[in-house]
Amino acid sequence: GMETLSLRMERHCDNALALAQWLQKHPKVEWVRYAGLPDDPYHALAQRYLGGKGGAVFTFGVKGGREAGIKLVS
Repeated sequence: GMETLSLRMERHCDNALALAQWLQKHPKVEWVRYAGLPDDPYHALAQRYLGGKGGAVFTFGVKGGREAGIKLVS
């Protein structure tokens, strides 16, 4: 419920950052977009408006393009 929302969002943000950092190092990942990462174009805005957190959502692309992405999801 609403009583634990702030705690859950804190955990979501922490987990998203950890996973985004891990994906950046993965040899099959081409790029990662997450505002919590220092090299992301929206990092400064996340620092300013989101209290230094990048949120709970990120995107990434796998090496090999669309076909590799389809294979990953399948």
